[in-house]
Amino acid sequence: MGESEFHFFVLGPVRVRRSGADVVLGSPQQRAILALLMANPGSPVSISRISEVVWCADPPPSAANVVHRHIGAIRRLLEPRLPERAAGRWLSRSANGYQLDAPPGAVDLHRFRELVCHARSAGAAGRRVPAGERYREALGLWAGPVATGCPRHVTEHAVFAAVEMEYLQALREAVDVLADAELPEEVVSALREASGRYPLDESLLARLVLALGITGRQAEAFTAYESARRRLADEFGVGPGPELRAAHARVLRQTARSWGLVAAPAVAAAPVVRPAQLPMDVPYFAGRRGELALLLAGPERPDAPVPRVRTITGVAGVGKTTLATHAAHRLAPRFPDGQLYAKLGGSDPADATAATTVVLHGFLEALGVPQTRVPGTVDGASALLRSLLANQRVLVVLDDARDAAQVRSLLPGSAGCLTVVTSRHPLPELAVVEGTCPLSLQALSAAESRELLARRIGESRLAAEGAALDDVVEFCQGFPLTLALVVGHAALHPHLPIAAIVEQLRATRLPAGAADVVGTLGWSRVTRCGPAGRSAARRLARP
Repeated sequence: MGESEFHFFVLGPVRVRRSGADVVLGSPQQRAILALLMANPGSPVSISRISEVVWCADPPPSAANVVHRHIGAIRRLLEPRLPERAAGRWLSRSANGYQLDAPPGAVDLHRFRELVCHARSAGAAGRRVPAGERYREALGLWAGPVATGCPRHVTEHAVFAAVEMEYLQALREAVDVLADAELPEEVVSALREASGRYPLDESLLARLVLALGITGRQAEAFTAYESARRRLADEFGVGPGPELRAAHARVLRQTARSWGLVAAPAVAAAPVVRPAQLPMDVPYFAGRRGELALLLAGPERPDAPVPRVRTITGVAGVGKTTLATHAAHRLAPRFPDGQLYAKLGGSDPADATAATTVVLHGFLEALGVPQTRVPGTVDGASALLRSLLANQRVLVVLDDARDAAQVRSLLPGSAGCLTVVTSRHPLPELAVVEGTCPLSLQALSAAESRELLARRIGESRLAAEGAALDDVVEFCQGFPLTLALVVGHAALHPHLPIAAIVEQLRATRLPAGAADVVGTLGWSRVTRCGPAGRSAARRLARP
C-alpha cells in the first residue's frame, strides 16, 4: 500500500484515513497514543511520556507492558494483514520509545507547520498576499480543538496545549496580515470560535473586535468589546488591557469616519508591548503535584479575595526555581498582557544590593519605557512600574529574593497581576503585609525522586539499570539538584554504570563543610544543595 493512501489527522477529531475511508481507531487509550504520536511526527515519544499522557501522570506499574500491547493493536488497525509481532510500516520502535513513520505531507500538523513557516517567511519579506494565502491554507486544516475524541485529561495535557497555542498564534498573525486587505469570512469565524474557547485571551478578543469592525459589523464589534469588558470586571476586577482598548478605539474611529463625523484618519497607535520573559520550562518536571495545584489555584468563589503574591521558600537545591518556572508557564495564558522575570541574586548579598535597581530598569525597558524616562530613584522607578501595570494582567516571577524589602519595590499594584517569589528565607513580612500565599518546599519523596530519575535517564537505560535507582534515591535525599548532578554525570559517561557512580560517591564522601573549596569544572556554583548534593558536586567535579 502506497504512502499517499494514508492520512493522519490530529487538528480536530483524531482520525486516520486509508484509501479515502476512515480507520476505526479502537479504545480511547489507543486513540490517545496515536494522537500523541501524531503531535510529534517523525520524532520518538518515550514510554514514560506516553504513560504520563494516557494515565494522567499516574501510570500503573504495568504501564509499559500495556503501552506495548496498545501499540501492537494500533499496528494491526493500520495494517489488518500484519503478522503477529511484526513491526509494520507506520509505527517503529527506538531506544527512546515509539514514533509515527508517516511522510510529512500525510500528517495534518506537519503540513500546518510547513504552511505557517512559509507564511511567516513571505510576511517578513513584505509579500503580504502570498503570506495571507498560506495562513488561510494553514487555518483551513483545523477542524476543532486538538485531539478531539480523546479523554479530557489527554486533550488538556501540555503536549496538546502547546499545539493549540501554535494555532492561536497563527490565527493572530493571519488577522494582522489580512486586516488591511479583504478579511476572509473563514478567518472571522475562526476568531469567533477561538474567542469562545478562550474568553479571557485579550489578544484574540482584540482581533475579533477589529475583524468585526473591518467587515462592517460594528454593532457586533461593540457588543463583543462590552462582553469582554464585563467579564474582566466580574472575574478579575480590572478593565480591558491596551490591546483590546486600541482595537475598540480603531472601530470607533472607523465608524465615525463612515458617518462623516471626522475628516481625517487618526494617527496610528503605538505598538502594544507584551513582554514574555519566562525562561525555558523544565522538560523533565516530575512530582510536586500538591504544590503545583496550590500555585495554580484560583479563587474558591468569584467574590473571594485572591492572594496576588505567592512565595516558594526552602533550602538551596530543593527545586524552588524549577517549580516556579513550571508553574509560571502553566499560569501564563491567564495573563495576556505579558510575563516579567528576574533573578534577584538574594543568595549573594553583594549581587542583591544592586539587583533591585537593575531589575526595575529592565522591567520598565521591557514595557517600552526609554531609559531617558526612567526615574533616578528606586521609589520613583517602582511607582512608574505600578502605573504601567495598573489595570493590566501581567505575571511577575522574582527568583532568589533576599528579603521582603527587595521584593516590595518590584510588586505590581494591580489586582489583575500575580507575582511568584522564590527565596531561601521565609519572608514573613510579605505574608503579614501583602497577604501572600506561602509555600515551604520540602525535598522530593522517594516516589517523586524515582519518577524524576526515570524521566531523565530514558527508557533504555532504565530497563538496563533500574535496580540502581533506589541507591541513587537514597544517596540524593530528595534534592532535585543533586539528582540532576548524578544523572548529568551519567549522561556524560554513558558507558559508566549508574551503580558505579553511586559507589564512588559513597566511598569518597567528604565532610559537608569542605564544599566551598570545590571549583573544578564549574561545580562551585551548584554545591550548596544539602549534604548529599555537596558531596555529589565535589565527587562528580573530578575528571
